Amino acid sequence: MDRVEDIYGDGIGYVHLLDKMGDEFTPAEDARTSTNKGRLGPEKDAALQERLTKDAHTSPFEGVVVKVEIMTPLFVLRELDRHRTVTKVSDEEEMELVTPEEAGRKWFARNEMSGRYVQMPNAYYHPLVVRAQSKTNKQGGGQEVVDPAIQAEFLQAGLEMTQQARALYDWAVEQGIEKGLARIYNTQNQYTKIRLTGSLKNFLDLLYLRLPGVVLWECRRVAEALEQILQAHFPSPVEQWRRNVYDGVRLSRTEKQALSRLLEVCSYDRLDVDEATIQQVLAKLKG
Repeated sequence: MDRVEDIYGDGIGYVHLLDKMGDEFTPAEDARTSTNKGRLGPEKDAALQERLTKDAHTSPFEGVVVKVEIMTPLFVLRELDRHRTVTKVSDEEEMELVTPEEAGRKWFARNEMSGRYVQMPNAYYHPLVVRAQSKTNKQGGGQEVVDPAIQAEFLQAGLEMTQQARALYDWAVEQGIEKGLARIYNTQNQYTKIRLTGSLKNFLDLLYLRLPGVVLWECRRVAEALEQILQAHFPSPVEQWRRNVYDGVRLSRTEKQALSRLLEVCSYDRLDVDEATIQQVLAKLKG
């Protein structure tokens, strides 16, 4: 799979794989450079990459390079671009870290369609469903229903505003106004095109922040399309990343100690897991 079309149901948005360097076992091959060995077969290569993923040894995954083209509205691209967090290290301290996404901005090659040079396409995003603001999270929509009359008014007013902005933009360009200035009154639902080139690690870091259900749906659709493409071309490392990183659980020091004490006194027959697995978990927790 090289392309995911129609990510928003309007026939415009897409994510397209343009080029790649490496394959699903390149990380194992690169990692074995230290021992002057190469590939040892899919089974052993996959096992090594599983260990690398679990141990957060990420440099071998930087040897796989991916280039994609994304057609998405401006407001979605800005959400893909930005995010800053404070990471909780323990109950006693907090430490501000450079997030994976900020690291991604440093290492992605990024080239976007420029309204300074070309007339922006007459392509705008209008939602098929108007979602209500969630009452439990600040990022995205929830299950609350928006009154149909309010939906209709919102969509109609948005359509009229978009048409007026586009008419002004086209008129300004025709009158010889500088393209970069003519665009300033365009609306945020204007489609734009961007090319991103980065390592497999960079893209997986982006997915980690943009796949969760609390993320803006339009932004999440880009992440989901990216994951489909990466899964098709790099199935082993992507599946291992999802299992061990994305679907994994991070514990603070206090949480780790509490879980360790709980498992030590727990009756195994009350858990849907064998004693050997519990002992493995305890060994990891005690580190």
